[in-house]
Amino acid sequence: ARVSGDARVSGDAEITKTVLCISGATQYTLTAYAGIVQIGCKQHTVPEWEDVFANRRYHNEAESSEAYALYKTMFEFAREWLKGW
Repeated sequence: ARVSGDARVSGDAEITKTVLCISGATQYTLTAYAGIVQIGCKQHTVPEWEDVFANRRYHNEAESSEAYALYKTMFEFAREWLKGW
């Protein structure tokens, strides 16, 4: 399930699993949960992100080549972390 837009959570709702959030290293925050990784406003599954980095998609949107490489490293960490999710 994905929650977006004007969604609201109320009542006895609770998060039962930890969400990974990496911020401060780059302009955009990485968030990972349930096989989904979001970097900034770009949200994809792990296999989709693997394709993104294999084909250097979004490279021109990163602050620099160094930042793009750091996003890739952050994704690789998140991919490993999600194996235990």
